[in-house]
Amino acid sequence: MQHQAIVKTIPACTVYMREDTLASYAEVTPFIGATAQECFAANPTLQLTDPPYTFISYLDGEYRETDIRIRFAQAVQKPGKDTEHVSFQTLAPVEAVCVYHRGAYDRLGEAYAFALSWLEQNGYRVAELARECYLDGVWNKPNVDDWLTEIQIPILKG
Repeated sequence: MQHQAIVKTIPACTVYMREDTLASYAEVTPFIGATAQECFAANPTLQLTDPPYTFISYLDGEYRETDIRIRFAQAVQKPGKDTEHVSFQTLAPVEAVCVYHRGAYDRLGEAYAFALSWLEQNGYRVAELARECYLDGVWNKPNVDDWLTEIQIPILKG
């Protein structure tokens, strides 16, 4: 797949989030579902942003097959009530290099490799953990070739 890097500012937003350690990537989807269920049980009138903004960050800063430390976040219109596992936080705006990946998640590494190479070649460095922002996936596109993920890597010049 051909990739392209775009530098853009990701605006500030309020999110509900949860961090945990998962045994494998097979647990990501159930983790997201359980997080949303817990959040909305305590905040039944909570409203998501439009357009939606959902992302995952991997807290280890590197690829792992097992014991994956993960943070899931979903943007909301205003904060709600924290729960046992879910908290609300306002994220500051960040400048990020963004690379789109179309297709299966097991090939996301190609988009990461492209983005990191682009950063190095263009005089940027990583400022924060990358975000995997899911635009299209199993929930709205039955064909895996139509899934679209935006890798967002917050950056600093120099």
